[in-house]
Formats: sequence, structure tokens, C-alpha cells
Amino acid sequence: MDQGAVPFLAALISHPDAHLKRQVCGCLGQIAKHNIDLAEVVVEAEIFPRILNCLKDLDNLVRKNAATCI
Repeated sequence: MDQGAVPFLAALISHPDAHLKRQVCGCLGQIAKHNIDLAEVVVEAEIFPRILNCLKDLDNLVRKNAATCI
């Protein structure tokens, strides 16, 4: 977290590789659920509206992980 992982991950939300998007959405969701401060860090990384677009992805796990993150 101190090394800027969240902005790096947030930039990968729009990556065309479904496997990578699954992992990124899942990772951001895990970070955000720890506490309110980390959730704010995830939101401040400007994941919206890109993560909302993942809800329309063809891959089921991308959609699931994006919904969990949101």
C-alpha cells in the first residue's frame, strides 16, 4: 500500500486480458474490504467509471469480482 499499489492496479482495470482484469478487480475488492481508510484509497484511485464497465464484461469472474469490489 505504501508503495503505490492501488493506483497501479486501478490503471489495469481497463486491460483487455480477462484473466488480469479478474485478478485486479479481486485484489482491489480485498484491499477495500479491510477498513474504511483502505476503501477510500481504492475509490480515490479513480476506479469509477472503469470498474462499472467491468460489470458488462463477457467474463463471469470479471463481473463477479467487479461487483464485489464495488
